[in-house]
Amino acid sequence: MTDEILQLKPNFHGVGVDLKALWRRWRKPPRSPFEIAATRFVELFEQHGVAITQIPRLLPEINLSQLASPANMLTALTDEVLEAASALFGVRREWLEGASERIYPLRHCYKSPHRFFEELRSLAPPAMILPVRAFTTDKHLDYRKWGSQRLELVLVERAGWLGDDEEIERYRPFSDGWEWGYERTRLELKAIVANYGHPVPLFQVSRKAMDALYSGEIFPRALLQGPLCTDPSLEDYCMPVSQNRQARETEELEEVAVYRKAIDAEPPSLLSRSQLQNGKRTEEVKSG
Repeated sequence: MTDEILQLKPNFHGVGVDLKALWRRWRKPPRSPFEIAATRFVELFEQHGVAITQIPRLLPEINLSQLASPANMLTALTDEVLEAASALFGVRREWLEGASERIYPLRHCYKSPHRFFEELRSLAPPAMILPVRAFTTDKHLDYRKWGSQRLELVLVERAGWLGDDEEIERYRPFSDGWEWGYERTRLELKAIVANYGHPVPLFQVSRKAMDALYSGEIFPRALLQGPLCTDPSLEDYCMPVSQNRQARETEELEEVAVYRKAIDAEPPSLLSRSQLQNGKRTEEVKSG
């Protein structure tokens, strides 16, 4: 079995790519800081749904022969390429260089909800469908329930396209350590979601994954699998029954209203329902 990546083959172009050999080459344990950086560069794209052979479509500075092995990649990882890759996916340059395990910059909005709305307004237009999503360790939140019920928010925006119809997403995770059983954090989170005024899908994750989200050491994409219309959804906990038939914990709405008044921010305008239905993605948005 050969490990040659580029091979002469009897086809139209005369040169073929052995993808199995390419995979084996990249999956060898890294042996030096330089190989760690090269391996993380490829991992960054793969964790966002971009195959190694598709990288040149997003970063034309890179060619396929440079991706043939970590050793070949080292000459391509210029300062400009590293900066472009980290900016494309919103990750820390230090992680990409192998100098840190923390992938994302730490973002916080607890006790400073305006930071959430500032981040939301800065998302690259046009807005994604449901750009605000939430992770939880307990799918059915209940403040009366004993035990930890942790949550974190993440913003999703479009980073680019592969072809005409394949979106590449970029993530902005927050690290607030919301705890549903703690009244102060629960009411503030409900007020943020209520002022946002749109559905917030709720995705259940393990406690290990939640720890990694809190420390910025995991890519959110693998945790955001499944339909965007979730049951329950986080906005169910901050709406009256008259507006949402799935409303929960409505007895706290008066207290949530007090927190809402303290949030001096207006959420940005998103695509209307008709625009969503006519766009390339047609996820159902729960209207209550």
